[in-house]
Amino acid sequence: KQATLAGIWTEILGHTVQKADSNFFSLGGDSIIALRMLSRVRESGYSIDITQIYKTPTLAELANHMQASTKSQEIVFNDVSAEGLTGHFAMMATQVGMIYHGDSQPGTGVFHDLFRFDIKKPFDAERFQETLDRAVNWAAPLRTKFDPGHVEGMQQIIHKTGQLAARVSDLRGHAEVPENLEAIAVRPEWQYDLNQVPLFRVQVDVISDDKFSLLVGFHHAILDGWSFANLMAAILADYFEIQKITAAPDMGQMQAEASRQQQQARGNPDMAAYWKAIVESLPVLPIAPAPRRDMITSRSSLGEARASSVRKMAQDLGLPLRTLLLGAHFQTLAGNMFSSEAFKSPTVTGYVANTRPDMSGADEALGMFLNPLPIVCPDDDLSNVR
Repeated sequence: KQATLAGIWTEILGHTVQKADSNFFSLGGDSIIALRMLSRVRESGYSIDITQIYKTPTLAELANHMQASTKSQEIVFNDVSAEGLTGHFAMMATQVGMIYHGDSQPGTGVFHDLFRFDIKKPFDAERFQETLDRAVNWAAPLRTKFDPGHVEGMQQIIHKTGQLAARVSDLRGHAEVPENLEAIAVRPEWQYDLNQVPLFRVQVDVISDDKFSLLVGFHHAILDGWSFANLMAAILADYFEIQKITAAPDMGQMQAEASRQQQQARGNPDMAAYWKAIVESLPVLPIAPAPRRDMITSRSSLGEARASSVRKMAQDLGLPLRTLLLGAHFQTLAGNMFSSEAFKSPTVTGYVANTRPDMSGADEALGMFLNPLPIVCPDDDLSNVR
């Protein structure tokens, strides 16, 4: 079993793994790569509980927990007979929250994600549209809509087919004046009707014969960051003829399974009691109503030298990088940001958990697989953070 697991780690982590005390996280593993590992483990005839990776992340210890697996995987998917649809299922709680906050702040572009890619290559409109056609045929989020008023409750609906046409503007000969993305996101053409496919927009500005700007926008409820990165990597690889999109159409089964698991968890009385106890133990902070102001943001870079130092520290401690950063976040909240007694122990923040199912192919699935959870760090535990 240890040799099998070592071979899997070598494949997915890009390091030759031989030592029994090799640590999954020290070698660069994270929550997404962990799902990829579980898929490979299942393909080899074994299974591992995903929580065990965090409890015993070394090669020898984790191999001891590998069990022979004969369990087949089935995804429960609610087919519908309506023409043009593949199925529908309950929206994830995160999706509901995003839509609620977006609807409560109309015209602000809340949860309307927008990205710009400046590409120094000639633009071929026909080839790019062919790429988009293949992407729509493959990627379920590009054929997704929402029905908050559905008779079965708030539903995500996947269409069998869809269309996505890029808006193309020829700006050759005009002065290039990049616009602020936040200003673009509130324009009418970048707004979304939740009950209409697609909730995804593409605009191409041809700057010169050898340069174009690609604007891509979408409602955040259809895609998490990892999914968007994978989608764009596939689109650009297809357009530049590095690797064509040939995958079979995704009908949203993985998102449906994540939804089913969340609904099952919400109906579990033990889980409900656990989270209720946590929330009821927290102080209620008296915050006076205030007029809405423009949000002030501040960004700073660690610099490559310090970032490398932080990554090495995580590797030396055998921790995922995000766990180390979460500890630093807690330390900042507890020690520097608040001095009022209302903000004293325990220290609370939000943690965005990965809800991708523990199933083969989950690491490559496209959709919304996030769930923000409250996480509490009592002051007594901050000594461990330090």
